Amino acid sequence: MYKTATHNELLTELRDSFTALGREIRMQHGDVYTCVTPALDKVLLVTGSLKGVNIKQLATLLMITPGAATQHVAVLEKLGAVDRVVNDTDRREVIIRLTVYGADIYKEIRSKQLKLMNEIFGALDEEELQTMVQLMQKVSQKTRQYMSL
Repeated sequence: MYKTATHNELLTELRDSFTALGREIRMQHGDVYTCVTPALDKVLLVTGSLKGVNIKQLATLLMITPGAATQHVAVLEKLGAVDRVVNDTDRREVIIRLTVYGADIYKEIRSKQLKLMNEIFGALDEEELQTMVQLMQKVSQKTRQYMSL
């Protein structure tokens, strides 16, 4: 679909805004992350939000190689944050699940993220926030369609 120059300029501005926001969050709020690295926290967040995931799913969701996902899981396993469990319905599959310790870290990360989101989006009223949620859901749906091609 052909887009106008204005549309492309707006997309460029949106990209730049997201990049700046991400940079600011990392600089001012590095304490949102609780594990050794932000990458490990992302693995915990995905694993916790899905109540378990296999390596292939984890790699796809994080847009990393299965080898990298395996390495991240190995580190988290050594820290006692995740366990590998054989799938009851398909014994060939290994599911990565949070341990009690991992679930505690997950809750801590989510709590810090919510606090940060309240700070960042506190400038929006409820109607603006609802509009933003609807727009992001629309973009997320399109992203899922794109990723499944």
